[in-house]
Amino acid sequence: MHGDDPRARTVRRRRTRPGDRTIRFRGAAPLFVVLLLALVPGCGSRSGTAPSDEQAPGRGGTLVVAVRVAPDAANPYVARTHASLELANRTLPRLFAEILPATEDGRVELRPELVVDWTVDPDRRRVELTLRDDARWSDGQPVTCADLAFTLAAQKDPDLAWAGAEYKQAIESVECPEPHRAVYRFSRPTPYTLMDVNDIHVLPRSIADVPRAEWRRTDWAARLPAAGPFRIAAWRDGAEVVLERNDAYWGAPELPRIDRIVLRAVPETTTLLTQLLAGEVQFASGLDPASARRLEREPAIAVLRRPGWNYVYLGWNTIDPEAYRAWRRGREAACRRAGQDACPDPPAEIARLAREHPHPLFGDARVRRAITLGIDRRQLVDAHLLGAASVPPSPILAPLPEHDPALEPWPYDPDRARRELQEAGWLDRDGDGWLERDGRVARFTVYVHAGNRLRRDVALSIKRQLADLGLDMRIEPVESAAFYARLFGRQMDAWIARWRVSARVDMTELFGEAACGTGGANFGCFVDDEAATLAAQARETTDAERRHALWHAWERRFREQQPYTLLFRADLFAAARREVHGIETSQANDALAGVESWWLASQATASGR
Repeated sequence: MHGDDPRARTVRRRRTRPGDRTIRFRGAAPLFVVLLLALVPGCGSRSGTAPSDEQAPGRGGTLVVAVRVAPDAANPYVARTHASLELANRTLPRLFAEILPATEDGRVELRPELVVDWTVDPDRRRVELTLRDDARWSDGQPVTCADLAFTLAAQKDPDLAWAGAEYKQAIESVECPEPHRAVYRFSRPTPYTLMDVNDIHVLPRSIADVPRAEWRRTDWAARLPAAGPFRIAAWRDGAEVVLERNDAYWGAPELPRIDRIVLRAVPETTTLLTQLLAGEVQFASGLDPASARRLEREPAIAVLRRPGWNYVYLGWNTIDPEAYRAWRRGREAACRRAGQDACPDPPAEIARLAREHPHPLFGDARVRRAITLGIDRRQLVDAHLLGAASVPPSPILAPLPEHDPALEPWPYDPDRARRELQEAGWLDRDGDGWLERDGRVARFTVYVHAGNRLRRDVALSIKRQLADLGLDMRIEPVESAAFYARLFGRQMDAWIARWRVSARVDMTELFGEAACGTGGANFGCFVDDEAATLAAQARETTDAERRHALWHAWERRFREQQPYTLLFRADLFAAARREVHGIETSQANDALAGVESWWLASQATASGR
């Protein structure tokens, strides 16, 4: 629960031993949703008969993992892809690992990694941590409080413009009374005190000589020491990343069991399945249900299924792309005159463009709402996901208490969709079947990842459904690098993508005005005063009941405004060859969670560390 228990005094947790896997939080100290992800009856499934782990775990070997998109940066604070965060979970330390639910009645949990003891004061303005004293970077330096202080300074630095900087604004300082003690001081209480401290990875102070304005241009694969179970051995942009055992790892002495992990980009589904069946790759996640069903029939493959903590959405650009291009040319000219190499988009300017130069179609909430009403999302789930998904009404997912369980998604209602379009001025005036307004045809392009067959197929079904409304939707498959470049460059009408969610609810990261600028995730720059006010109040409210009510009101505003059309919340499928042992530790928000304890039966050697 999110409990903001008024009975709580100084909140202490028991001291953990190095190697402890999980810590459960007692009711007197609930600063966040607590939930445990574990393979117990009813908590996910693995098809077929799992390989027996009764034999002693082997050592050595290389695990080849297929990923849809290769990691784009070794430093998570300049990364754009989820694959980069999963990479950082293997190479960089965290204070706690966030464990998301395996079932919708589960509990969220923070699992201590660097931390062995912690205290949260009752007024939520002070957090004290005791760190492990055996953690080392791969260059031999200890992991200390000084690294935490350096990381916080980077997270809050406007020159870096990290997308999660808002989470750190209430933290005034980190004091280091001892090398392995850290005291965080807050300017105000926040709803997620310990999560605010935790996000996301700790960086070594040894990289302080690199100006943060240069971080996005730095080769971090060669520069960044590791302090996780693995370190980077090779980096081939867009193709693969090779990890090797970190001999300086401070975890259990027998870990990691695998010598090397190869993260190989395999964006196309058919190629991925072929390589998995041939043994060229041994583990893959993010499979579509049809592929998972096919693999379940293969005796050499085991399939894992997890309830999804993600949603696939159709996003709308609310800014006229022509107006943005004209503004951007002027902005770049001004930067050149000022001698500035970096030329980011100021969030306030992009928000102004959204208000003053709205997209001809998607700057109008009636059009966005009409498209949602005109898509039979339940049919998409049944046809393309074999029923292994649901249609969420909001990006705040159940069972989080910030989600209103009474809120329903918009139904499929093409008649109401046509009325909404007519009210917005879109009519078929020449009888050619396409709507027009002010001489412009209702035509737009949706970008999809070229290698994602499921999203391409879903887009084709949407195209057919919207054609019945008189909307001419074009589909353009784009390779991953170009896809993100177009989103960050605002050269799009619409796009299909996926977000994975956290137990922390803060919609300003995706829909806040501050996230409209360079590096922000509000790609379409949705700006709405009512939604912004509700979100600002909710993120500052420590009373749980009041905070939940504010987020419920925000959800209703989201439903009316439809900055995204939420398509589905899909179950997650992963597959491994039978020689891979230990994959039950894989989690919904981190497919390679616990990979340091996995082992390979066919490749195991006696190579020790």
